[in-house]
Amino acid sequence: MDQCLLEGYVAGIIDAEASLSVSIKIQEDLRCRVRVDPVFSITQDSKDVLNVVKNYFGCGRLMPKPGQEHLTLYVVDRLEALADCLIPKLDRLPLIVKKRGFEMFREIVLTLTRMKYRRVECCVIRDLVLKSYSLSSLNKKSKRKRSLEEILKIIPCDKAVEPPGER
Repeated sequence: MDQCLLEGYVAGIIDAEASLSVSIKIQEDLRCRVRVDPVFSITQDSKDVLNVVKNYFGCGRLMPKPGQEHLTLYVVDRLEALADCLIPKLDRLPLIVKKRGFEMFREIVLTLTRMKYRRVECCVIRDLVLKSYSLSSLNKKSKRKRSLEEILKIIPCDKAVEPPGER
């Protein structure tokens, strides 16, 4: 398939079907008490479509969607794969619908990547949580288990960070 056509095809699938999400998990043994986990995923009933996407990115895995085994889930959730494979290729795609969400997702992934081998500052984690909740607000179907306020209270931080305003 022609590269330009392939990129347009993959961009269309992502704009229509992809999920750029960041889960926030409470983990008491961490200094900042929460873990920020970005995940890129697409669910389809056609493995063929997902194989095209997986081959384009060169990372991730296909698996039956938990609870809906008739569907297939393509998921990229390793930070290295997100930063080194997925993000650079997504940067080249002509996204329309997911463009704003991707920009937020990219910032979260790249910040986490830069922090990987350094002492994690809780205020940076707090900022990532704020960005993650802003990303969630782009999708009307998105539901969070915990409110932003509840998560922010858990994270120790010297610097006051204001939650994002209304869109």
